[in-house]
Amino acid sequence: MKQYLQSSIGKKQIVAITGLALVLFLIAHLSGNLLFFKGPEAINNYSKFLKDLGAGLWIARLGLIGAFVLHVAFIIILTIQNKKARSYSYLKPLHPKTRKLTTQLMRLSGLFLFVYVGVHLYDFTFTPHTDLNSTIDGEYLGLYGHMVTYLKSPIRSIFYILAMISVSLHLAHGVHSVVQTMGFNHPRYTPLAKKTANVISLLLGLGFSSVPIYILFFL
Repeated sequence: MKQYLQSSIGKKQIVAITGLALVLFLIAHLSGNLLFFKGPEAINNYSKFLKDLGAGLWIARLGLIGAFVLHVAFIIILTIQNKKARSYSYLKPLHPKTRKLTTQLMRLSGLFLFVYVGVHLYDFTFTPHTDLNSTIDGEYLGLYGHMVTYLKSPIRSIFYILAMISVSLHLAHGVHSVVQTMGFNHPRYTPLAKKTANVISLLLGLGFSSVPIYILFFL
């Protein structure tokens, strides 16, 4: 196992597997979020289903955190190794000013996402859905009401939408970076991989943003 983790192929495979796991999580999470449009019963049943998983839910969360940590750690290691071996980074083809701007943008949006995750967990995971925030016009609506109450705030909705834009940018940029850093350079499949990443990133961003936009402007 140690030899595998130290090998370039091993690191690349871990990056690919953990990256796929994170994308699948985002797709699954979006599928749950979109149940909001089916009404209170659908989204509340989904919430109950997750809670009924009990320890299984926390095991899944810990696994997700582990995948994220491994993904980021091995990308950093591979990037450092590539720079030492080739004396250039995967952003070399870009103009120096563009490369610097892109790097700064990814760092700032990364920090923003870190804050967002904390706020998101506080708002929807650690805050109970049984308080007054889940009640609309005197009717208790569980998670549905909780989402409406929180995302009716323009500040919160804009914050969440900006976070989803950041997620999309990071996903697209991450796939592009991994493709180049890993040395994948196929005239047919490399452009296809990048285009696919762009489409998935756009759909995820639009999908996640649709809920706060709908709540803010149409409810």
